[in-house]
Amino acid sequence: QEAIEYYLESLAIYRKSYVDHHRTVLELRELIGDVYDTSGKVSEALKYYELVLKLRQRHCPADADLSELKKKIEHLRKR
Repeated sequence: QEAIEYYLESLAIYRKSYVDHHRTVLELRELIGDVYDTSGKVSEALKYYELVLKLRQRHCPADADLSELKKKIEHLRKR
């Protein structure tokens, strides 16, 4: 729980200075998803992973590797 609080606080700080698709903001969101996943909070993890995927698809180069993120999402959907 402490990790989630730290990451959420960091995310709020970074979002004041950067756009939602900034690399650091996306990395923080994915880390939050990882912590939720590890904690067994599947729906919360999916929420963060899917948002990161959506933003990366929209704003990252077409050749960006999204396979790991897609694997995380598929793994959670199978639970």
